[in-house]
Amino acid sequence: MSYDISLRVKVEGIDKYVEVADGGNITWNVRDLIKAASGWDIKNEENNGTAEEIGMLIQKGIFALETNPDTYKHLESPNGWGTIEGTLRFFKGFLEVCKEYPYAYVYVW
Repeated sequence: MSYDISLRVKVEGIDKYVEVADGGNITWNVRDLIKAASGWDIKNEENNGTAEEIGMLIQKGIFALETNPDTYKHLESPNGWGTIEGTLRFFKGFLEVCKEYPYAYVYVW
């Protein structure tokens, strides 16, 4: 199981949102690692806030995982599908998308 993440903006004048960017995909196995390192408690199947807000959390997570990875080692998935290294790759790629579309909303499916 995994999270599919997209960035969406609201269409003015109607209750519709359109996708402006693909935020990536990350295994569900790292949800506790993401929360511990960044503070982002991923809400599945809903709006998680603006890309600017989530981007700030992602920056915090990158710093935490790069400066003190041993603190989070116990949160890696024992089957190898959910590592600190993979989470850092996801964080860095997703942060770039958040910076490009800071006012878009982050949706997770």
